[in-house]
Amino acid sequence: MIAAYLEDVAAEHGYETVGTASTLDSATALALSLSIDVAVLDVSLHGKETASVAAILRQRRVPFVVATGFDTLPEEFLQPVVVAKPYSGEQLVAALDALTQS
Repeated sequence: MIAAYLEDVAAEHGYETVGTASTLDSATALALSLSIDVAVLDVSLHGKETASVAAILRQRRVPFVVATGFDTLPEEFLQPVVVAKPYSGEQLVAALDALTQS
């Protein structure tokens, strides 16, 4: 339900969602296979850290927003654009804009 809301807000600002992942395996598959301009990556999906997905996105030179509810982040996720949970759709759009309009 939250993902659908965020997708709707992003779409209202011109962003198209090409895939949504709820598991590490599905996030990995999407990161490897889709043509992506920018991504939103949660630090943890069902208790599994997504550092390997971050590495794939970096290797493919896909900028990404790190979404997290953690107070401290592993080194793999330290980067300029981080949104802390809970975040609003507008905060997410601002983060995406920061990556795509620079």
